[in-house]
Amino acid sequence: MTHRRLVCRTVAPRCDRRPFVATLLLLSAAIALGITLARAGGNIEAVVNGNTKITDSVWSPLALPIPWRINGQGVINNCNNGNPLCVGGVSPLTLQRAIDGLTSAFNTWQNLQTSRITFTFAGTSSQTNIGVDNVHLITWADTNSNNCPSGVVATTTNTHLAADLTVTASNRHVVFPGGAIDLDPATYPDGTILKAGTILDADMAWCPAGNDYVDAPLDTTTSTLDMVAVATHELGHFHGLSHSSLVSPYATMLPFVDVTVDYGNQARTLSQDDIAASSRYYPETSLAGNFGSIIGRLLLPGGTTAADGVSVTAFNRATGEMTVQVFSVSRFTLSTALPGPFTIDWLPPGDYYVGVEYFDSTTGMNGGGDDDWWDNNRFNLTILNSNVSGGANPPFIARPEFYSIPETSTDDLADQVALTVGGGQTVDVGSIIINTDAPPAPTGATALHLSNSTTAQVTFPAGFSFPFFGRSWTSVFVNDNANLTFGAGATFSHSGSFLGPDPNQPGVPVPPRIAFPLSDLDPGIDNRGQSGGALDVFWKFVPDGTDPRNDRMEFTYLGIPVTLTTKSCTAVVRLFRSGRIEIQNRFVSAWWGITGISPGGDGTEPFAQIDITRQLPYSGSAGQAIFEHFEFAQPASVGGANNLRHANDTNGSLLVFAPNAQGGYDFSSPNFVNLRPGEVLNQVFNDATHLGWDALAGASAYNVYRGGLGSFMDTDGDGAADSYGSCLDAGLSSPADTDAATPAAGTGFFYLVTGRNPAGEGTLGQASSGVPRPNTAPCP
Repeated sequence: MTHRRLVCRTVAPRCDRRPFVATLLLLSAAIALGITLARAGGNIEAVVNGNTKITDSVWSPLALPIPWRINGQGVINNCNNGNPLCVGGVSPLTLQRAIDGLTSAFNTWQNLQTSRITFTFAGTSSQTNIGVDNVHLITWADTNSNNCPSGVVATTTNTHLAADLTVTASNRHVVFPGGAIDLDPATYPDGTILKAGTILDADMAWCPAGNDYVDAPLDTTTSTLDMVAVATHELGHFHGLSHSSLVSPYATMLPFVDVTVDYGNQARTLSQDDIAASSRYYPETSLAGNFGSIIGRLLLPGGTTAADGVSVTAFNRATGEMTVQVFSVSRFTLSTALPGPFTIDWLPPGDYYVGVEYFDSTTGMNGGGDDDWWDNNRFNLTILNSNVSGGANPPFIARPEFYSIPETSTDDLADQVALTVGGGQTVDVGSIIINTDAPPAPTGATALHLSNSTTAQVTFPAGFSFPFFGRSWTSVFVNDNANLTFGAGATFSHSGSFLGPDPNQPGVPVPPRIAFPLSDLDPGIDNRGQSGGALDVFWKFVPDGTDPRNDRMEFTYLGIPVTLTTKSCTAVVRLFRSGRIEIQNRFVSAWWGITGISPGGDGTEPFAQIDITRQLPYSGSAGQAIFEHFEFAQPASVGGANNLRHANDTNGSLLVFAPNAQGGYDFSSPNFVNLRPGEVLNQVFNDATHLGWDALAGASAYNVYRGGLGSFMDTDGDGAADSYGSCLDAGLSSPADTDAATPAAGTGFFYLVTGRNPAGEGTLGQASSGVPRPNTAPCP
């Protein structure tokens, strides 16, 4: 499957822009003009002030609500690409259904109580093509082929000011390439100051020549996409939001789509990163006190020069998920801020790690490898012009890391620091020195000098053996793809080789294995740029002088690159004499792979595929493999379905396997142990009485709550109702319930569902303000 792109672009006065450029380089203080694809964790960027500065593209508060129109032909050419819902060549997506779907997508953003962004439907239009004309048009009938290059699903254009403008009667007619906008005096009275980057026009062109559309999440094998999910993404661009690179959870503003139900449900539901981006530029300030911030500054080695354009993300310690992503301030910013600082804002109260990653692409927009996903052209000018990884020949190739104490340019193996953030609180981490220098080898360790598709057998010291699935081993094979095997080496990165049989040799069993994660790595590549030779895999024996059971073999994968990319993985695996296994992920930037243990075999062995962050502790049965398969865009050639789901979310975690009395392993983690289930999603009535919802990983039972639509009250003004109903049914074993009750005429019921497990009852979710919905009458 080829994942199609979602595109946004911007237009400024006297600047002709196209959907894509291959590079955007800074020459001295001048910025070469080109399309601004968007930025990760924030707003679309505009090149302003005579092409010398970068700023955000944002609507003026005076322009709200933003009126939008739809071309009156609606969704045309909608049965050309295998749309499974078409009957006799007729699409079920009528004009009214398109309006309803778009309205739902607009409302997803407008209903955010932390953002003041608002929209209004202004009716249909006979205009077919998007243009610079102050008509905020949504159209499937655009005839300009430049708006729909191959592989693009939809394009959103923003037209913004290239310099500050004080509105007067004589300058209301603003001329842009390809059109002009007359500023309405009722909206912008004389004397109004509009800052550079102010959006004056936005349009959306859909691409029906290569795509069909439906208005509900649907699994297809054709180029048929959930229009509401795609629109939710595009309408982020419509009000100035850029692309995000968050994959765990999937951010609505990620610049790729999929033809799956999973994609539709994910893209229709805003991540906290999406919420923060909208709230950052259209803040409902009365609710800002419910959220916290993390600030700091990124520096190059030496600690004096700022590192700008670097992605910084708050990782939720309890769930492993990426929460809000921003980037360090550009030296070309229009603001007075110094280069290098970052502010991760609109964070719900909680404990967070600060992760630093880089938009490095050595393969180009149409190149191979995972870096094609990480192409800086897809994100923003700040990243593209970063002094860490921007341009065609980046001066550094930096390794991802977590904030630690102390901060150095080689602290890959240091323990990350958890930060507690409260509502209304700002936590300052000081400076983070990015990791570009050659890190020292672990003390007392031996380098294996592995290269791609190689393995090394390590014989344990005399007297040490390691029990694994009922057999004692005196050596282990250390493989290039972040996995250890027993009895034989196994370098193939195909995830099917984890359980067996061998994908290359039908019927041949695979060896016992520990994966962390089993992904496509190449330890022979120099991933340190100018700073030295190849990073490596190391081993050492660590005796415990007081308790021999704690003697261990330790294997360190230090900055091992993901094949064909500049992303890398750092992890430590410890094998104890007692049979205990520890996997410590320092930072694994591979999106796909398998983490877990397997007895090997021909594929008939028992196994449990779990959600690590939601289902620990887990007790395995005799001979049972236990693992999580992170599938995000995993190519079919290595065992994946190439879908946008289940990305790695174990960064910063310590995972522990210990032999149990059943002949299997108990799987636990101090990071995720006793974690309650998350939020139950997609509740729907299948008919008048039968309610269903998505099964929730980590939930062993469900509770159903019901309330009257007229009962919503918010007496404390925090953005959440005082109550969300009372217990209707408790302890349901499957994701379904029946309610034959009928509300009184003129009223209605609402329903919420929670998951339960041994750790307790899960959440009712958050109100659109970000405040947790209170459970005032919990089920017994």
